[in-house]
Amino acid sequence: MQLSTRSTRRLAYALVLLTAFVASLPMFMSYVPHPGHDLAFHLYRIEGIAQGLAEGQFPVRMNMTQLMGYGYPVGICYGDAFLYIPALLRLAGVPLDTAYRAFVVLVNLFTAAITYHTFAKMLQSPGVGVAASALWTLSYYRLLDVYVRAAIGEYLCFAMFPLLMYGFYSIVLHTRPGASPRGWLWMALGIAGVVLSHVLSVVIALVVLVPLGAVALIWKRELRIAAHAALAIVAGAALSLCFLVPFYSYYTSAGLAVNAFSTQFISERAARNVVEPAQLFMAFTTLKGFSKPMAEGIAEEMPLEVGWGILVFAFLALLALLTREWRRTLTAERRRWTLATLALAAVCFWITTALFPWGAQTGLVGKLVGVLGSVQYPWRFIGAGSYLLIVAGAIVFASALDGSGEPGVEHAAGEQRARHAEWAEQGAEWGEQPAAEQPARHAGQATAEAEQPASASTLLAQLRRLPAVAAVCLSVCLAFVEAGVGLSTYMVTQDEAWDVATLLDQGDGRYGIASGEYLRTTTDRDRLFAEMTTEPKATGGVSVEAYARTGTTRTLTVSARAGAGTVELPMLWYPNYRVSVAEGTGAGASQGQGSAVELYEGDNGKATLRLAAGFEGRVKVTYELPVMWRVADAASLAAWICVGVYAAFGYHRGHKGMKKGSASRQNAAARDKKLRDERRKPAGKRFKCAE
Repeated sequence: MQLSTRSTRRLAYALVLLTAFVASLPMFMSYVPHPGHDLAFHLYRIEGIAQGLAEGQFPVRMNMTQLMGYGYPVGICYGDAFLYIPALLRLAGVPLDTAYRAFVVLVNLFTAAITYHTFAKMLQSPGVGVAASALWTLSYYRLLDVYVRAAIGEYLCFAMFPLLMYGFYSIVLHTRPGASPRGWLWMALGIAGVVLSHVLSVVIALVVLVPLGAVALIWKRELRIAAHAALAIVAGAALSLCFLVPFYSYYTSAGLAVNAFSTQFISERAARNVVEPAQLFMAFTTLKGFSKPMAEGIAEEMPLEVGWGILVFAFLALLALLTREWRRTLTAERRRWTLATLALAAVCFWITTALFPWGAQTGLVGKLVGVLGSVQYPWRFIGAGSYLLIVAGAIVFASALDGSGEPGVEHAAGEQRARHAEWAEQGAEWGEQPAAEQPARHAGQATAEAEQPASASTLLAQLRRLPAVAAVCLSVCLAFVEAGVGLSTYMVTQDEAWDVATLLDQGDGRYGIASGEYLRTTTDRDRLFAEMTTEPKATGGVSVEAYARTGTTRTLTVSARAGAGTVELPMLWYPNYRVSVAEGTGAGASQGQGSAVELYEGDNGKATLRLAAGFEGRVKVTYELPVMWRVADAASLAAWICVGVYAAFGYHRGHKGMKKGSASRQNAAARDKKLRDERRKPAGKRFKCAE
């Protein structure tokens, strides 16, 4: 039975929803299962954004939920644009755990939908689009990131991989069916999404895109490719300026602990957290555990595997390349890209293992280790390798399913469908095309145009598709079963429900800074935990009569009549804090930020005020965003508005063209029906005999 286009689309959407539902099973509980390695850290981020917005801070740069309000620049050093979604839910009164669970469901749904859309576009095959969506959304390493590690930044980046790949496809293979004329925009959105989610994953994206881009330039030798890639990078940077400018400012001048790591430390940390090659091939393991040093073995370690759904998908694709009958369905170009993605996937998996020279610290290899080791843990490359395996398998099976490489009927029909989809993407006005170039409404019309025998050839083509259909179905079923088993074991092996409110009520917020990467090097974390307080400490002849904090602003009423002294504030010192005198008497009081009051970094990185003798009054310490940061925010906002207007204009043109094309196809169908009716008439009635 042949399904109509509308029925096929509806079935595909239903399967995408099913995929997102299965991937979100643990989120349909009344609590958030624990532990998630980084969950506390990210929940503090969400709560901090909500609190900052409520206090009038936008964008929220200095998070005040951590460390009893001492201030932590996580909004500057870690992209949090997408966390405003659960934060807004918090402002609407939604409990924090519910807001987080809703956010995870939304991310899973977006990942499934965008993967389906991009693969169906690239390969002109809804079936392969559904398969790729299921394999990627349910990939075991991605589920590990979502639930066991609770790595929000990383699993948000996984949702951006399809955008990057579709943009790459549209830039490099711009004349192919399904390629978007706005490929640079797709890639720019992917770049911005990665930067605004998890800056460490930029390195992983570069490891994938740079070799593929170099291969594309060698094979295609088109200046257009380099120009559109550069445009995508510039546009992606413009969309991300609101994060890049503050991040660069702090990264280069704030003296953060994350910048103090030596090459030796990076190399040794990576070498301790490599993967045994056999781990990549494990199956049906429990979603539980932690990353363990290689010397301790893999017992009770979290499952660092690819997943057998993806492995079978890639293996059968490789097997198809070695089979003459299936190889005929692949053009030379598709074979090259399949082999390139498989080779790059192998490189990614090699990087994750002990076989990679992680111990090198000098020379060119040492520099490479320093760059790759910046992602902290080599097993993070499992995600990129898994995605590349899906891309390779999808190329092979899409060709086998639509018969694009076969001579005869199916090849002609495939060309017609490809031309039809290309015009739809570009919003072409089909009614103005020459009659011979108008897209076919049905595969049967394409068959007729190819002047091939219909029934026998179509049946033969369907039979040839059966191995490809079976391979795709087997891989998808394995992915569903493996994900279902893994998520079920994850839910039932949790010891108890985790009370999120209890976590936030602990007071000191020490879990909100993770390993303290964004503390300054002058701050000792353990000592800070031991000395934290909510009140300022005065020394010398200074006394504090009142103290209050509102957002990032501290207001003190102080007196130094008994003599000069200092006030150690319950906050950490970072660049951009400023002190001003709201009201005061005594020497230098009228100068505001002058000789009477001085703000500096004191003991253990705490902000400290030095007051001159005789001063008395009210002092404010505020966090002031630099002008350049505000300019970057405005530039990013303008870039996003331009992207929205451009996308809306392109959609309007395409929708208008599709309407005209629909009317043209209806007219063509009417003419075809009339012609068929004429052919059914007896020959004597079909023509008038000349008298």
